Amino acid sequence: MSSFSLTTYWHLESAIDRVWEALVASREWPRWWRYVNSVEEIEPGGADGLGALRRYTWSSRLPYRLSFLMRVSAVRRPTFLEGTAEGDLAGTGR
Repeated sequence: MSSFSLTTYWHLESAIDRVWEALVASREWPRWWRYVNSVEEIEPGGADGLGALRRYTWSSRLPYRLSFLMRVSAVRRPTFLEGTAEGDLAGTGR
């Protein structure tokens, strides 16, 4: 299996709490994030989202689609969110 490191840096002029709320509301991503096709909640997790399991389906300008499960493994509001992925992508995202 090939190994890739996917790194993205975002620089936003906004209050950190507003950005946090947009990021943890992943079921809303398809409304504003161009290449997120769908987000399906499998398990809701705790009040802070810890343990939540969702299926994400992404596309891109390239002719491929990725679908993977992501479980939230750490939450430290408002600066840190971590999940473990399995499926077309596997690994840890922070």
